[in-house]
Amino acid sequence: MLDRRTALLLQKINLLCVDGSYKILEKDELLSAFPAYLPQGEEGLAAMLQYLKEHEYIDVRYADKERGVYCLYPLPAGRLYAESVTNEQAKEARELKRILLAAFLSAFVGSTLGAGMVALFFALLV
Repeated sequence: MLDRRTALLLQKINLLCVDGSYKILEKDELLSAFPAYLPQGEEGLAAMLQYLKEHEYIDVRYADKERGVYCLYPLPAGRLYAESVTNEQAKEARELKRILLAAFLSAFVGSTLGAGMVALFFALLV
């Protein structure tokens, strides 16, 4: 299991290398994968790329850390991981929608029954 930052980086690499070939990427392109609340530096980027390479998620053909240029290719394990994360997020979103719908319908039915009981109570008193 990858940590959040490494998973974001892998997802960005998969998006940039959609055609299934090696692609030359600059560090700024890769650093744009991280949101403002989760910043990342150049040293961390290099460490994450090395981790992804060691665990066979990506292949690094060329890396010039001084100029910030990398030639990368996502391997099948990297694509599979990114797809499984995307599928899991979609599944969680569907489950949340289902829960919210059930809560809304339960609240609606409960309030309707409550209003009906109050109306019946006042009808019997008058």
